[in-house]
Amino acid sequence: MRSMKKLFAILSMLLLLCGGSILFVSCELGENDPEDVKRLVGTWEGHVERKDVEYILSFFEEDMRVTFTMVLLWPNLDGDNSIMLENTSWSVDGDVFYVGPYEGEILSDSRIVLKTNWGNPWETEEERTRIVFDKVSDLPGDTDATQEDPEDPEDEPEEEVINDPEMVSRVVGLWERKDEANGEAVMLEFRESMHVVEYGYDANMYRTDSSYKWETVNDRIRTTGLQTGFVYFWAQLVNDGVMITSSSSGGEVYAKLPEPVYNVPETIQSVIGVWQSDDGDTFELNADMTYSENGVLSEFGVWRTCNDEVQLLWDEEFVAWVRTERYIISGDELIRYPGFAESRRYHRVADETANVDR
Repeated sequence: MRSMKKLFAILSMLLLLCGGSILFVSCELGENDPEDVKRLVGTWEGHVERKDVEYILSFFEEDMRVTFTMVLLWPNLDGDNSIMLENTSWSVDGDVFYVGPYEGEILSDSRIVLKTNWGNPWETEEERTRIVFDKVSDLPGDTDATQEDPEDPEDEPEEEVINDPEMVSRVVGLWERKDEANGEAVMLEFRESMHVVEYGYDANMYRTDSSYKWETVNDRIRTTGLQTGFVYFWAQLVNDGVMITSSSSGGEVYAKLPEPVYNVPETIQSVIGVWQSDDGDTFELNADMTYSENGVLSEFGVWRTCNDEVQLLWDEEFVAWVRTERYIISGDELIRYPGFAESRRYHRVADETANVDR
């Protein structure tokens, strides 16, 4: 309940920041023609670009009130996932209606649009979000139209098993998603400490990272904010090597990376030497595991191989991905991770050998 109260407080504050709450306010005066009223009475569902939030409006005729519920489709840690604001007045005048201080339009008997600040509370009066609602029932407050019947035994939630050791062991490790069309690659590092770090790359460089907590709930994975406890995403294992996440951005597929194998002698020998990009930049991988860039020896950096990658570490040992340059080994090319068409390529320089006497 603490989380629900926190959410209610946050929402109320944001609405007030935008020029007024929708609670217990007077509407613009409409004619309230009985036929117009009849078109609106019932339960309506709406969505905005954030797919993890659903809005429900219920128009009542007897006292011209409307209830508004915001449903978070991914519950927070306490399981609370809805906020209800009740007893707001409404009126209608032809195809125009008013809910509190907000104006809407009847597009048809089954679809309406309402201009609000709910989708983005920082928008100005002129930029208010247009939320499209579809009618799901002619009865106001018809919960059967929007949620499962809690009294149906078949709909009772199963008992939660948190952090089953076998499930946890299947999740721990690195998971990767590459989206070349959007020019991004994402790695999820699930740690035994029950923290997960999300790393983002563009076609040529490390871009950002974010940290969350994680836990397993039955056969799913739940990630939550470190401080807020709000759910960032849920995930499902398709098998031991494929994970599908569910979040505001939709389902995303991750593949589990193999266990890292470092510095295989054959791999080291295959990449020692000088590598050059098309625009003339070079780096030299030395046999003593030091490296030079454009002829300048890195003072503290060393290099290593990891599976099919060469990794330049900016320090004497691995510290963080942000301080690691990654290159995919591809024959006589080293391709900057994540290996997209736009990723930088280095070619082996013929008749050049590394300095092995350092």
